[in-house]
Amino acid sequence: MDGKCVYIAALLFVHCLTSALADTADQSALFTLNSGNNGVITLDISGMSLTGSIPSSLSNMSKLQELALDLNSLEGSIPREIGDLRFLTLLNVQPNQLTGSVPNEIGNLRRLEVFGIHDSRISESSIRRIQVPRFFDKMQKSIKNLYQRESLNGILPASIGNLTSLVIFDAITCKISGYIPEEIGNLSKLVDLSLSDNDLTGFMPKTAEGLQNHERLYFDSNKISGSLPDNICNLQNLGDLNLTGSQISGPVPSCIGNITSLRNLYLGSNNFSSSLPSSLWALKDLLRFDASSNMLLGRVPPEIGNLKAEILIDLSKNNFSGIMLLL
Repeated sequence: MDGKCVYIAALLFVHCLTSALADTADQSALFTLNSGNNGVITLDISGMSLTGSIPSSLSNMSKLQELALDLNSLEGSIPREIGDLRFLTLLNVQPNQLTGSVPNEIGNLRRLEVFGIHDSRISESSIRRIQVPRFFDKMQKSIKNLYQRESLNGILPASIGNLTSLVIFDAITCKISGYIPEEIGNLSKLVDLSLSDNDLTGFMPKTAEGLQNHERLYFDSNKISGSLPDNICNLQNLGDLNLTGSQISGPVPSCIGNITSLRNLYLGSNNFSSSLPSSLWALKDLLRFDASSNMLLGRVPPEIGNLKAEILIDLSKNNFSGIMLLL
């Protein structure tokens, strides 16, 4: 059977199962799987209001490549038998009501590229929450997209640098604390790093200069203090930078105007002081600039009128003086 036939068979199989739900209140019927289903390569049963637990019999679908169980109300833990699905490239269980920890067998999925577990309770066991180093040690180098929205409760370990295929790392509201490890510089393919709403106290290390593919950096709502390091200016492909709601102080680095790829720059609700660097007004493709609720001083120069593409400029709640004239 060629690839197209296998894909069609998968769709027909899922269609038959989902149609059966209309005639039965027993949603567990959806998971009555056996060796006769082992040609299925895609199983997408997201958004079907399913309850109950994920059955270990899913491992019978030995050729499965994509498993989407998101947007349901599944309970229990991820069965360790999932680790037998050696062809799996996508595993999405977000959001559900799953508990327990990520099973060690997840580390057997050497082809896994997308792992979505945010908005579940995966990180919580009956006694305590899973610790960050254990979580990342289970991940394979093949991982490209990693989404986590529940507590990891610890620091980012050096082992994150082993995920060298990582393109997207989304860990919002995970109670991650401390500093970003230097090994983050190993993630040369990283495009999107979202660490919003955590307890980070340190910014990107000097090794992050190697992240030349980086386009989006979200560090808003953390506890980062001190001045913004100049090495941020080495991310020459950066399009979005969000540092809102931290405790960053000192001047806005003048070199930030050298990041000509910037489209959205959010610096609001910090402790930035001094005047805004004139280099900012050379960012002619900047769409949104928010520096509100800081301690910025001086005059707003007429060169702000060079930002022709702007759809938002918010400089409110600062200590600017004089009259702004736009040329």
